[in-house]
Amino acid sequence: MKKTLVPWLIIAVALGGCAVSPESSPSATTAPAPEVVIMNASYPSFATADDLASRSTDVLVGRVTMSTVRQIDITDYTRSDDPRVDPGGMPTPTYVTHTLHDVVVTRTVKGGATPGATIAVAELGGVLGATDYQTGEGILLADGHTYLLFLQQGSDGRYYLVNPVEAVYQIDDQGTHKDRRNPLDVASV
Repeated sequence: MKKTLVPWLIIAVALGGCAVSPESSPSATTAPAPEVVIMNASYPSFATADDLASRSTDVLVGRVTMSTVRQIDITDYTRSDDPRVDPGGMPTPTYVTHTLHDVVVTRTVKGGATPGATIAVAELGGVLGATDYQTGEGILLADGHTYLLFLQQGSDGRYYLVNPVEAVYQIDDQGTHKDRRNPLDVASV
């Protein structure tokens, strides 16, 4: 009996030394890093705040209350009689990842957004599932912060930043526009 007990005891001790507790296991404590997809887009650049405002359908001050990431269909479904432009049939949908921000309008400078209303502002990029869709600018708007925004309303009813850098100015508690990598002077807006 002593001969069969000793080999099983050695195997049990050897296997016990190989065990890893869930607290110390790297896979149990850290989630895998999301896959990174770099996205690029072209935006107009502006020499002055007046130029920026003239290209905007809406200029407003608003507070971001909530943000979610979604795929938005950006397909142009307009039809043309020119067969070179529209060879017939439905176009293939094109989906692009955006972070959608609920923004409560506190002051309207230009446009039809009513103070007190909540509008949807779409910003390119965001983390969706196991993929991090990134732009060179990053996600600029954050929940709980107030911004001066230069926007263009899309045909889908959402608002889009006219330029991801020049169209976003965070406002501090004193009402001052913080410069976010932007040389434009918006103090008069």
